[in-house]
Amino acid sequence: MKVLLVDDNNFSLKLLQKQLEDSGYEVTTAVDGIKALNVVRTTPPDIILLDVMMPRLDGYKVCKLLRMDERFTTLPIIMLTSKAGEEDRMLGLELGVNDFILKNADFQEIARVINKCLDQ
Repeated sequence: MKVLLVDDNNFSLKLLQKQLEDSGYEVTTAVDGIKALNVVRTTPPDIILLDVMMPRLDGYKVCKLLRMDERFTTLPIIMLTSKAGEEDRMLGLELGVNDFILKNADFQEIARVINKCLDQ
């Protein structure tokens, strides 16, 4: 299973990348939204774990751009966020996000959400 992990925080990126790889996922990383879009368009993943707050292009804009492209309307997107507000969740859902994971969630929860999204 190919995962695109997008986060501008290098520590968080490397930690989650290792956890995913140790669980058998093939992980590609991007440090901002523009690089994430380039990866998706050249080597589409099976699922995206996408940070909300990033420089250059935030996660909401990335999601919106992907959902406007017919090739990626059903690509599962999970937002990684430290913002748990209802407005943030509603915006993400309106843009086509499949689910949300708080950045401080344990890996068991992250794996559960990934599996749920891939099974839909």
